[in-house]
Amino acid sequence: MKISNFFLKHIPEMKFKKNFIKKTIDFCDKYVSSPQQRLAIGVTALVTQPLIDYCNKNVDEKTRDISVQKTLAKVIVGTTTGYFIRDLCIKLSKAKIFNPNDIKNIPKNKLRNYHNAMGTFLATIIMTGTNFILDAPLTAFLTNQIAKPYNAIKNHFVKEKQPQKNADKMEVNAQ
Repeated sequence: MKISNFFLKHIPEMKFKKNFIKKTIDFCDKYVSSPQQRLAIGVTALVTQPLIDYCNKNVDEKTRDISVQKTLAKVIVGTTTGYFIRDLCIKLSKAKIFNPNDIKNIPKNKLRNYHNAMGTFLATIIMTGTNFILDAPLTAFLTNQIAKPYNAIKNHFVKEKQPQKNADKMEVNAQ
């Protein structure tokens, strides 16, 4: 049996109310801005990606540890710079040079969408440069800063486990 068929067979069928998906998309369109979307993606990545790297048994332990540290640094730096650049670009999009000529004829809610779209577009262009200018050096710096506390925490938990192993060996030897 294929894995996909297994999951399809065992996951319960989801039923949505008639307009649930449309209402959800409309809600996000109305209330969630591009910087907030970046934060949501960043938090999700911060929770999941290091765990995925840590559980990767296809590489040795040292490589796994370095991968977790780099992933933590990349997610923190990428989320932080992405959020602030998007936010600043949306504010910049409200400048006179980016406003449409017939701004008085545009309803306020549509103008908000325009500013979010223009700011996100500007941020995309700006972030192609900041990925190399800001993100790469900051990621390298933060990876080095994360290494010491990461190793201290890891060693703490390894030390806690070892006495139990020795105690188990002593019990076996005693019998």
